[in-house]
Amino acid sequence: MGFLGGSDFNICGPAGALVSIVAQYSILFGPLIIPKITIAAGCITVLFFVCRIEQAMLFVNTSVMQGFSLSVACVIGFSQLEMFLGTQPQTSPNWFGKLTLQLMQIPQTSLSSFV
Repeated sequence: MGFLGGSDFNICGPAGALVSIVAQYSILFGPLIIPKITIAAGCITVLFFVCRIEQAMLFVNTSVMQGFSLSVACVIGFSQLEMFLGTQPQTSPNWFGKLTLQLMQIPQTSLSSFV
């Protein structure tokens, strides 16, 4: 988002983290859990602001926040790798296993996916 002219109030990192959490719970409990999780997250956020707990975030080091945003960006990027490469979706019990399977498919990359 930085090269698109982001701002100091950018929420891409936290929103991306919420997406990965909601996706996992959706797989476990079904799609009807999605509104409940997002409403609960919104209520917790409002509660933090009402109680002024968000002021504690001022004490978190900038490098920690940048690292968090970078890790979320990596998870989102690597989760879309198979669509980018035009390869078949892979399943694995863990994230690193899926990434390894995806990278092994690079020779089968579909050139039409880049166009």
